[in-house]
Amino acid sequence: MRRTAAALAAILASAASALPVHGADTGESPMIAALRAGGARVVALGERGGLAGYLVEPATGDSYSVYLTADGHAVAGLLYGPDARLVTGRQIASARGNARADGNAAPASPGAAANTAAEDGRPTGPEKTRGLSGTPDQARFQRSANAFGFKIGKAGPLAVVFADPTCPWSRSAVARLSQPAVAGRLRLRVIPVAVLGAKAAHRATAIAASADPALAWFDPRPQRTGGDGRSAIAANNRIFSSWGVNSVPLILWRNADGRTARHIGDIEHVEPWLDAITRED
Repeated sequence: MRRTAAALAAILASAASALPVHGADTGESPMIAALRAGGARVVALGERGGLAGYLVEPATGDSYSVYLTADGHAVAGLLYGPDARLVTGRQIASARGNARADGNAAPASPGAAANTAAEDGRPTGPEKTRGLSGTPDQARFQRSANAFGFKIGKAGPLAVVFADPTCPWSRSAVARLSQPAVAGRLRLRVIPVAVLGAKAAHRATAIAASADPALAWFDPRPQRTGGDGRSAIAANNRIFSSWGVNSVPLILWRNADGRTARHIGDIEHVEPWLDAITRED
């Protein structure tokens, strides 16, 4: 995660080098003007807590959120409110909804087959999950757990997450669930998929071909590859599609009665969810 933060800092530092050229004539923040000049699409997310938020979609690489202070300093990352709830996800969902209403939504990526799912701010727990019964679901859960991916944690209940590396909520879900996994409270199995278009396919196959897929997931910079990852991601996509959903992230686990349960979207309140599935395990 430190390396990922360093990569984002380098992007912002590079953008800042162009500040004298842009911004003054448009009334726009020099930082945002520099990002646009570098080829990025920038969507305003509004102001919260004295910080002006923006979603930055570079011409190449993963999207990320940036928050600007009144004097022009910038921080890349997720914004949380005083109540510890994630603000960024709701801001992005609102901004994209407004863009669709105005007829200004960005065109979908070629081959896009799914949506991203943002946490809606309601408490996360068993009421937001759905149990899936029957032997076919048990077999499908096992296929999912055995699919190409990487594992974090060696103890606790098993959770499988299908995640698109270009989806901000997929990345947030993996980051959140990695913390209890590292602490020995969860076995997290991350299954990379490419369901959001050509950019997602390129990023996911690079992760699958990497000598260290976990490192490649958390670090957006190019990694040394160990082969062709297309077949692995294609297989993961097929398993994901078999669940009959069209949004990522998709999180799966087993209930105490053997049924498979699922949650679609980021899990904002991890502790209640983890306590529930630990009791069920």
